Amino acid sequence: MKERLIKMQNAVTEGLNDASEAPSGISGGDAVKMKAYIEAGDVLSGSIISDAMACSMATSESNARMGVIVATPTAGAAGILPGVLFSLHKNT
Repeated sequence: MKERLIKMQNAVTEGLNDASEAPSGISGGDAVKMKAYIEAGDVLSGSIISDAMACSMATSESNARMGVIVATPTAGAAGILPGVLFSLHKNT
Protein backbone atom coordinates (compact mmCIF):
# COMPACT_ATOMS: atom_id res chain seq x y z
CA MET A 1 0.00 0.00 0.00
CA LYS A 2 2.84 2.38 0.78
CA GLU A 3 4.24 1.91 -2.74
CA ARG A 4 0.83 2.60 -4.25
CA LEU A 5 0.41 5.72 -2.14
CA ILE A 6 3.80 6.99 -3.32
CA LYS A 7 2.80 6.37 -6.96
CA MET A 8 -0.41 8.31 -6.37
CA GLN A 9 1.51 11.20 -4.80
CA ASN A 10 3.94 11.26 -7.71
CA ALA A 11 1.07 11.43 -10.20
CA VAL A 12 -0.52 14.30 -8.26
CA THR A 13 2.76 16.21 -7.99
CA GLU A 14 3.54 15.69 -11.68
CA GLY A 15 0.08 16.77 -12.76
CA LEU A 16 0.07 19.90 -10.60
CA ASN A 17 3.34 21.05 -12.15
CA ASP A 18 3.02 19.99 -15.79
CA ALA A 19 0.79 22.11 -18.01
CA SER A 20 1.64 20.19 -21.18
CA GLU A 21 -1.07 18.66 -23.31
CA ALA A 22 -1.56 14.90 -23.43
CA PRO A 23 -0.41 13.19 -26.65
CA SER A 24 -4.06 12.56 -27.54
CA GLY A 25 -4.89 16.25 -27.04
CA ILE A 26 -7.76 15.29 -24.77
CA SER A 27 -6.46 17.04 -21.67
CA GLY A 28 -3.62 19.01 -20.18
CA GLY A 29 -3.01 22.03 -18.03
CA ASP A 30 -6.28 22.12 -16.12
CA ALA A 31 -4.71 20.90 -12.87
CA VAL A 32 -2.08 23.65 -13.09
CA LYS A 33 -4.85 26.22 -13.65
CA MET A 34 -6.82 24.87 -10.68
CA LYS A 35 -3.71 25.03 -8.50
CA ALA A 36 -3.21 28.69 -9.48
CA TYR A 37 -6.86 29.41 -8.72
CA ILE A 38 -6.51 27.86 -5.26
CA GLU A 39 -3.28 29.75 -4.59
CA ALA A 40 -5.06 33.01 -5.48
CA GLY A 41 -7.13 32.34 -2.37
CA ASP A 42 -10.67 33.02 -3.53
CA VAL A 43 -12.14 29.53 -3.93
CA LEU A 44 -15.91 29.22 -4.15
CA SER A 45 -16.31 25.65 -2.94
CA GLY A 46 -13.82 25.63 -0.07
CA SER A 47 -10.34 24.24 0.24
CA ILE A 48 -11.21 20.55 0.68
CA ILE A 49 -13.28 20.30 -2.49
CA SER A 50 -10.97 22.57 -4.49
CA ASP A 51 -7.88 20.60 -3.51
CA ALA A 52 -9.66 17.32 -4.27
CA MET A 53 -10.52 18.64 -7.73
CA ALA A 54 -6.95 19.77 -8.39
CA CYS A 55 -5.43 16.47 -7.24
CA SER A 56 -7.98 14.44 -9.21
CA MET A 57 -7.35 16.43 -12.38
CA ALA A 58 -3.59 16.15 -11.84
CA THR A 59 -3.77 12.37 -11.63
CA SER A 60 -6.09 12.12 -14.60
CA GLU A 61 -3.81 14.31 -16.70
CA SER A 62 -0.76 12.30 -15.64
CA ASN A 63 -2.62 9.21 -16.81
CA ALA A 64 -3.45 10.87 -20.15
CA ARG A 65 0.26 11.71 -20.61
CA MET A 66 1.04 8.00 -20.20
CA GLY A 67 2.50 8.50 -16.72
CA VAL A 68 2.52 5.85 -14.00
CA ILE A 69 -0.72 5.81 -12.04
CA VAL A 70 -2.53 3.51 -9.65
CA ALA A 71 -5.78 2.40 -11.32
CA THR A 72 -8.11 3.05 -8.39
CA PRO A 73 -10.68 1.69 -9.19
CA THR A 74 -9.96 1.97 -12.93
CA ALA A 75 -7.55 3.96 -15.08
CA GLY A 76 -10.42 6.16 -16.22
CA ALA A 77 -11.30 7.07 -12.64
CA ALA A 78 -7.73 7.02 -11.36
CA GLY A 79 -7.86 10.57 -9.99
CA ILE A 80 -10.74 10.17 -7.58
CA LEU A 81 -9.06 8.31 -4.74
CA PRO A 82 -5.83 10.37 -4.80
CA GLY A 83 -7.92 13.52 -5.00
CA VAL A 84 -9.84 12.69 -1.86
CA LEU A 85 -6.88 11.27 0.08
CA PHE A 86 -4.44 14.09 -0.58
CA SER A 87 -7.04 16.80 -0.12
CA LEU A 88 -8.04 15.39 3.26
CA HIS A 89 -4.39 15.00 4.23
CA LYS A 90 -3.69 18.64 3.38
CA ASN A 91 -6.83 20.09 4.94
CA THR A 92 -7.32 18.13 8.17
